[in-house]
Amino acid sequence: MEVTFDPTSPGAKTAALRVTSNDFDEPTVDVALTGTAYDPATGYTSPVWVDPNYTGVEMGTESQPCNTVDEAAALVLSGGTVKVKPGACNETLRITKPMRIEAASGPVTIGE
Repeated sequence: MEVTFDPTSPGAKTAALRVTSNDFDEPTVDVALTGTAYDPATGYTSPVWVDPNYTGVEMGTESQPCNTVDEAAALVLSGGTVKVKPGACNETLRITKPMRIEAASGPVTIGE
């Protein structure tokens, strides 16, 4: 069996997957599914979060931030805000649309 995430609109999505089998003890198992659909034509709503120390699934949210400003800048809507949590982002940025980059709290250093 293959499960595909193919949303028709951007934003947060939830679904339930029901697996049925001939298992006597558990003939059905329900699995909660979540995801965020990204539309490259419009980007994400503002703000898009960055935590240079984050490791995990990057969604640009405060709880699942990007780990580079460059990734967040690619996701944010034109004119939107990128919020950077304390840490050091050692990267070269190429900003191609208007946006605001803010330190969420504490010092943030962006450099090479």
